[in-house]
Amino acid sequence: MALDVLALLEFLDGQFPHIEAEEIMRGPGLTRALLFISLALVLTVSPQIGMPGKVSAATLIPYSVAIQNESFNPSPLTVHTGDTAVWTNSDPLIYELYFQYSDGTPIALSPYLKPGDTYAVTFSTPCRIVQYLTVGSTVTITGTVRVLLRGDVNGDGTVNILDVGAVTGRLGANRGDPRYDSASDLNNDGSIDILDVGIVTGYLAHTCQTG
Repeated sequence: MALDVLALLEFLDGQFPHIEAEEIMRGPGLTRALLFISLALVLTVSPQIGMPGKVSAATLIPYSVAIQNESFNPSPLTVHTGDTAVWTNSDPLIYELYFQYSDGTPIALSPYLKPGDTYAVTFSTPCRIVQYLTVGSTVTITGTVRVLLRGDVNGDGTVNILDVGAVTGRLGANRGDPRYDSASDLNNDGSIDILDVGIVTGYLAHTCQTG
């Protein structure tokens, strides 16, 4: 499928009203190249995806955090808006988990988690640091979760061509590969692929202020 420049400009204008497509096209060569590559991948390699757009919760794989040996693993954890993390108690102790934002605003308090129990939290507010700890037990464990904008790979609070480049530069990498970066795996499925390109292009021009 050949990409027509005028059609691409019209597509950009319709999909990303927060940015001027013509300005992107007149930008540095790298910017134009990354944009063309990303959109070409989305439109031709995986036509079942269609145009870039917002990701649905059903396509996101939850993150897993183990409570083991009186510690959280992994910690700290970085997620994106709309992601869910599931804590599993793999210790012989009973824990209760308390979550709050870094400014002290409470988020959630889990029920008592017996060995083998799980507790899930979905993070809906971007650009925040979440602190959590065990309460109601003889052991106090602390952890943090950094919540980025959906599509913000480098954590600068804006989804832009740098994030597109970060994803396209790691296409084909799988969890465990040296090139794999969890921040570029935007649906947390263990592979950096066309789905991640579709997500990052679907959130272009979003910032911490716009959400």
